[in-house]
Order: sequence, then C-alpha cells, then structure tokens
Amino acid sequence: MKNDYQIVTFKDKKIRRHWDEKTEKWYFSVVDIIAKNYNLSAKNPNNTNSAVYKSPNEILINIQNSEKKVNQILSEIKDLL
Repeated sequence: MKNDYQIVTFKDKKIRRHWDEKTEKWYFSVVDIIAKNYNLSAKNPNNTNSAVYKSPNEILINIQNSEKKVNQILSEIKDLL
C-alpha cells in the first residue's frame, strides 16, 4: 500500500486525497473540504420532484381506517363460514 497523498484540483480548488489500495477507497481531507465550503448534502440538485409527507396523525388515522375495513371483511368471512 502506498502512502502517497496527492493534491487534486476540483472546481478550481485544491483538495488533498489518498487512494488506499488495500480497501480500494479514496480518502479526502476533511479539513480541505470544510475550508472550501463544499455542500456535501445528499440531496440531488437535479431532482425537481419534492416528496409530500403525511403527518404522523394522518398516518395513524389511515392505519386505523384500514384496520376497521380489514376487521369488517374478516367479520363477513366468518359469517359466511
């Protein structure tokens, strides 16, 4: 395994990096990334669709309504048997 650290240019900014041959992973200098103020959020900037999330209360109400329907159907099946 080589311990050679390289400086690469990314978007006109220099970042130190290291390739670990044993684990086959790149390691980048956190200090350099923070100093350059890179946005490392996992959000896709090209995604124009925003997800709409239900509130926990709405989810619970939906579950309760579904359970009522299931119990009603089970009751009808029991009556048929």
